[in-house]
Amino acid sequence: MDKCELKQFQISRGFTYCYYRYSDPNRTKPTLLFLHGFPSTKEDWVHQIEHFVPKGFSIIAVDTLGYGGTSKPTEVIAYRVTDMAKDITEILDFENERKVIVIAHDWGSGISARMIDNHRDYLIAAVFLNVGYIPQPSGFNWEQAMKYTDLSFGYSTFGYWEFFGNVRDAHIITEKNIDSFYSLGFPNDPELWRTDLCPRGKAQEWIEGNKQAPRAAYWDEETMRAHQRRLLSSGGLEAPFLYYRVYFTGVNNRPNPPSPEEMTFSTPTLLIPCSKDYVALKELQIQRTRSFAQNLIVEEFDCGHWIMFEKPELLNERLAHFLDNLKLVE
Repeated sequence: MDKCELKQFQISRGFTYCYYRYSDPNRTKPTLLFLHGFPSTKEDWVHQIEHFVPKGFSIIAVDTLGYGGTSKPTEVIAYRVTDMAKDITEILDFENERKVIVIAHDWGSGISARMIDNHRDYLIAAVFLNVGYIPQPSGFNWEQAMKYTDLSFGYSTFGYWEFFGNVRDAHIITEKNIDSFYSLGFPNDPELWRTDLCPRGKAQEWIEGNKQAPRAAYWDEETMRAHQRRLLSSGGLEAPFLYYRVYFTGVNNRPNPPSPEEMTFSTPTLLIPCSKDYVALKELQIQRTRSFAQNLIVEEFDCGHWIMFEKPELLNERLAHFLDNLKLVE
């Protein structure tokens, strides 16, 4: 990442975004825009940045709102996803980037989806990792979401949302037991999510009880501690947890149902769901994204949620293949 410049930019809402920027001097290939999820920072794209910069791609890798060096407002309304998508376009305008390929993971996929909906002219193509395209809800009901996944897949996948999004001191509890949170959030055995993250009340029970599980194999102790320091710097977890709370408030709801034309898009799209991601279930991600993306490629990976850590070389290979099909890689 030595070639990347660390930059900051204040968007019109008054928040300052921090991001890595590399602009290839030849400009023969497009810019890749990286949007991370929860609980991450721009640093989590290190394997992709180090792979694609030498190949002539320009890079923008953003600390999304509430993370890393970016502002961390504690008002839930700040995390309306449509507004965060517009924030990203303001960074692109500042960097004179009018056409990019967005690569998003986890909650970053929500921001990417709103870019597709509202700022499609900025996008050459879109890549969704683990979490696919998420249509803007006209109304979100957590209990209904729990029942739907239970009936459809045999267990509820939204149980942890109640703790992260509805318990006011969840961030304080989690910061106090940060190693417990990491052993659950970044598990060595992905099956842990089925038993201790997804069921209602289990995530809170795990973290409050300071339970521990083996560290993920893709990290050594030093790497994990560095990740924790970045996540907890300048404000801790209060802001990241608002990505969940905003859904309970209805702030993200769309006031009017969209037309069928608004709900579909032809932007070339790559979806990489993962067979051992027991939250972002591959069947649901494929089904939902296929309903809206008219130009979709699906590449399934045999790993858990943290695809950029678990399968970095394979991910880079498949990303390059997708770009090659777009006639953008030499």
